[in-house]
Amino acid sequence: MKKPKFCVYCGFKLRDDDFYCPNCGVKIEAEKWYGSSSSLSSYKRSLDDLKRKYELKESEALDLVNKRFAPPQITYNKFIGEIDNCRVVFYKEAESAYDIVELIDSPSEKVIKELEEKIKDLETIIEKLNDLINELIISSKDSKKSDDEIQNLFKDMDDLIDSVKKYE
Repeated sequence: MKKPKFCVYCGFKLRDDDFYCPNCGVKIEAEKWYGSSSSLSSYKRSLDDLKRKYELKESEALDLVNKRFAPPQITYNKFIGEIDNCRVVFYKEAESAYDIVELIDSPSEKVIKELEEKIKDLETIIEKLNDLINELIISSKDSKKSDDEIQNLFKDMDDLIDSVKKYE
């Protein structure tokens, strides 16, 4: 099997003689190479990108909630609860998608369709989290309209999470 070109964890470009990533120190393992012959390797890269995007958006959302609300407030708990729900569903779906990519060598059309649906769900979760970030940024503390928009966004997020849970 040929050597990988990039580290799967940090994306650092590797040389042929690297056994550990010079950037992050992770051991280079044959089964985790992007350069593998798996027909699903492009999906793995997509999943890795989505995971990085989600982690960034989640961090932004948590920072905004912590800046805007004090921890004992009900609103603070509601925001943190929504972000936690998104995290649980996102990582559960991502783990399931990674299992498909890593465990299936020759995927059927049904498997590819399922994988694409999971990726679409992950993208939607990121979009909703981004909407939450936008509402937190543009809303003012005492704005009734802003509170209504945030409540509608919570409802949309809950509906999305419920639909993903029911789909399983």
